[in-house]
Amino acid sequence: MKALFFTIIVFAALFLGYDYFLAPAGTKTVFKSLNVAPPAPAQPATAAPAEEKPVVINPATPEPATPASAPAAPVPAAPPPVAAAPATEASGFTPPKYEPVEVLTANWTKIPASAFPRAVKLTKDAEFKLGAGTAKMAAGGAAVALAFDNGTLTIAPTETSPARAVVPLDATDLKSILTAAYENWKPLRTDMLRPWCV
Repeated sequence: MKALFFTIIVFAALFLGYDYFLAPAGTKTVFKSLNVAPPAPAQPATAAPAEEKPVVINPATPEPATPASAPAAPVPAAPPPVAAAPATEASGFTPPKYEPVEVLTANWTKIPASAFPRAVKLTKDAEFKLGAGTAKMAAGGAAVALAFDNGTLTIAPTETSPARAVVPLDATDLKSILTAAYENWKPLRTDMLRPWCV
């Protein structure tokens, strides 16, 4: 009997916690005073487009010729593209903004240690050193990337092999593997952050 009483108390506490903290506004049953809908997000004011005045060119007036010795004015560099802010969904959830993989890896100069070990395919021949001997693996062969330091990748034929080779990052397909993994992770992360009670 005591166990039944404690079970009822636990379920009642769980229901009250859900109703207070997680139930969407308008559906609360015990805490009805909290059924006020949250204010709608403010929409940014849009300025009225300025009227465009037509440009009139007088064909009778020739443009002055610029002397050949005058230096051309430098053309300002175009600003880098700005990523658009993610749109807010109808539920009020705003997906996070993800930086490009090039920004996260500082243009492929820093790769976190959590990316290793990782199976890669060679795009160039690699020479593995083991003790006094060496072995060559042709492009297209499978290897395991173990570490990245100062623009070079340490690879091995297998994860447990003592043989090592140091190759440039572009000698493997690691960039495309990490980019694909990052692109697959982004929607999973967004779904994980999306409120489940909405």
